[in-house]
Amino acid sequence: MTLVSASTYSYVPGGHFDVITFEIKPCDAIDVTAVYEALAHLRCATRAYVVLHVPAEQAAPLEDVVIEVVAEARRHGIGVPTFESASDYATWDERVEPRRSEPDPHRMNDFLAKQLSKEQPERLVQWFR
Repeated sequence: MTLVSASTYSYVPGGHFDVITFEIKPCDAIDVTAVYEALAHLRCATRAYVVLHVPAEQAAPLEDVVIEVVAEARRHGIGVPTFESASDYATWDERVEPRRSEPDPHRMNDFLAKQLSKEQPERLVQWFR
């Protein structure tokens, strides 16, 4: 999943463009390789997350692997939220906040060209007019 945003700030000159990616893993697919998949996203994105679905009944059996994922994500600047229920924000826990990176603009442009639907690139162009 990919999120694109543009921000301006009162005391910081210019506009700021972000491409944020989410590598979403169900409880039966959680392992440290998810961090490396998200790390690859940083070639084209400003922030990357590994989002882990950890249902309450799976929390104890998954805790060791989640701790391993969190440690590796922290080392590489990848964000890690976990959640029990996607629709219940009270069950979400941001274990690691991602660091912002500055990918090559050419790679970011190519990534967006592949990820966006046919109508979405025109909306991006209109944002910056």
